Amino acid sequence: MRRWGFYRVAGCDEVGRGCLAGPVVAAAVILDPDRYIS
Repeated sequence: MRRWGFYRVAGCDEVGRGCLAGPVVAAAVILDPDRYIS
């Protein structure tokens, strides 16, 4: 993605069954691509 000029990419996820069935929680995170995660 960096070669296309994208340097910050967010990964996102949601939980729930949709707003008709109840509350939904969503989250997104951007991690440093140069940092190793063990």
